[in-house]
Amino acid sequence: LHGTRQKVTVTSTPPGAIITDGLHCWTTPAEIVLTRKEDHRLFIWKPGYNMVSIQLKHSVSAVVLGNMIFPGGFIGVCVDLSNGAEFTLTPTQVDAILQPISKNKWFFGNKNN
Repeated sequence: LHGTRQKVTVTSTPPGAIITDGLHCWTTPAEIVLTRKEDHRLFIWKPGYNMVSIQLKHSVSAVVLGNMIFPGGFIGVCVDLSNGAEFTLTPTQVDAILQPISKNKWFFGNKNN
């Protein structure tokens, strides 16, 4: 009923951060489209800020229940199971708040100022 891919909205403070899933890159704010049949990890970063990592989890959608209720539903469930359409990703909206890198961080054992 709702396809094998899902839109996820990603914003950041400050805006203009890079989003990657290891295969693709986007810039915030963005509406990205990901496959439903697997978990996804998003990395969000911007120069001068610490990276944020977000896990998107896939879980069985309520659409599967609808397939079981309606006539011919078994066929629909089998089709959805084969292509991943029975899943939904959560969260559907990501709001990443990036923290500035501290100027007092230790780097290779030396304190940088």
